[in-house]
Amino acid sequence: VVRNVNRVLDVNIALLPEIHDSNMRHRPLGIGSQGLADVFMKLRFPFDSPEAAELNYEIFETMYYAAMESSWELAVESKPYDSFEGSPLSKGLFQYDLWNARERVESKTEHPYRGYSLDWQSLRTRVMQDGVRNSLLIALMPTASTAYILNNTESTEVLFSNLYTRKNGSGEFIQFNSYLMKDLIQRGMWTEKMRHLIMKHRGHISEIKEMPEDLKQLYKTSFDIKQRCVIDQAAARGLFVCQSQSLNLHVKNPDRLLLTQMYFYTWKLGLKTFVYYLRTPPVVKNDQFTLQMKKAGEVEEEEEEEETEVCEMCSA
Repeated sequence: VVRNVNRVLDVNIALLPEIHDSNMRHRPLGIGSQGLADVFMKLRFPFDSPEAAELNYEIFETMYYAAMESSWELAVESKPYDSFEGSPLSKGLFQYDLWNARERVESKTEHPYRGYSLDWQSLRTRVMQDGVRNSLLIALMPTASTAYILNNTESTEVLFSNLYTRKNGSGEFIQFNSYLMKDLIQRGMWTEKMRHLIMKHRGHISEIKEMPEDLKQLYKTSFDIKQRCVIDQAAARGLFVCQSQSLNLHVKNPDRLLLTQMYFYTWKLGLKTFVYYLRTPPVVKNDQFTLQMKKAGEVEEEEEEEETEVCEMCSA
């Protein structure tokens, strides 16, 4: 990926000469990721589990190390980027050094998923001696469109819902969590009643009494997970994100005190950026015309209608 994106810098057409000059001088890359929640679901790790937190750390440490080593190889083959001299990298300072976390990273001996430690000291020596081809490497950006095309969860985001509708220029498409569906099929629980219950709860399964507890934990959605866990994972991988990362947070009932605590918590952790979107549940819920809840007594509960002021101009 480093070699391919580095090549893009040379063949791309910049809209302004200033952009071209900056790209040629600093040669920044923006390597990202998507489908982190898919990895956790495939490995049966709840998003807020210690296992997921450890794997999150190892994935992005490996990405940063591999990208840095590849950029060093390019510098040996060609030359360092023009503004390398005097940069933190020329002084042997990796991203986690700028977080004052060298001892934490390089003294870590247990790596349960990768199985071995990375030789940061050797890489530091090579980088200081020969330079690197690119000033920046990792940037975790939103990946909504490509994640939809590839059927992955977006970026490093928590699963938003197990059942939702996606709208684009081609129409509306119903999306369902295929991992949850497979589990329910294997357990003989993929029934019309279960489908109706999941639809009734709008893809959030935590309150479905018939749903097994282990599946509730594994397929928690964004409003079911404590946002401290999401922030902690962002800070853990932030040690290896030399540009920055997009991060969405989901809060059911935001208030001034809660938001203040969240902002100061992320600031203390050292995150360079905090919220891309701060999402809350919709105030007005659409009617579920596809559910015949009273039919055959399959779903006994009924939702109370919410009395909400609606803007008559735009229906917001």
